[in-house]
Amino acid sequence: MCQCDANGCTGLCSGTTVRNEVVARATNSVSTRTFFDDCPTRIQNTELSITKLVSNPMPVSGDLVTYTVAVTNHNLRAAENVTIVDVLPAASVPPSVGNPITYDPGSLTVLTPGWTAAVNGGLNVVLTRNGSPSGFFPGALTPTTVRFTYRARLDAGVGAGKAMTNTVTVDSTTGEDCEGDATECPDTPNSASVTVTTPWPDPYVTISAT
Repeated sequence: MCQCDANGCTGLCSGTTVRNEVVARATNSVSTRTFFDDCPTRIQNTELSITKLVSNPMPVSGDLVTYTVAVTNHNLRAAENVTIVDVLPAASVPPSVGNPITYDPGSLTVLTPGWTAAVNGGLNVVLTRNGSPSGFFPGALTPTTVRFTYRARLDAGVGAGKAMTNTVTVDSTTGEDCEGDATECPDTPNSASVTVTTPWPDPYVTISAT
């Protein structure tokens, strides 16, 4: 198992070599001979990361914004059962207003050719490469990245000066070198957040003669 923190990674991380050694002995009335051999295995885990951008960080109530999410596998080993959970903010405004940002149904679009996406229960996104099992994310010599976008609408009742943070996470059933946020895994975080803030009105003063 590979364990990482802000100081680095230790354990069975990618690049670590594990050796399996076998020893055989042959004995007769004259002597004993010993033979041995080993088989080195180089550990290769998967390594997922995710990023998130928003088209307009300062929307006004009622606006549509577009989120762009990119998921990358940085290592050779494929990841299985990959799921992306994108939690739209709630409770950032008074309960009477309700959920301040809501997903625009049907707006999810995969930008990477050869991939499709399904939305299961809110914004639980499962990516699928054509010809591969659902949630299978291949590895490669160079990082494999899949991008998708979706739209969300800011509730009409959201007042000025409200900051709302949206966090997306990626996970799989395949062991990774580093699993955590940007503090624990600065190069390959498993979560990403963006904040939108409704702007305050821009007041101005006019002077008229009487």
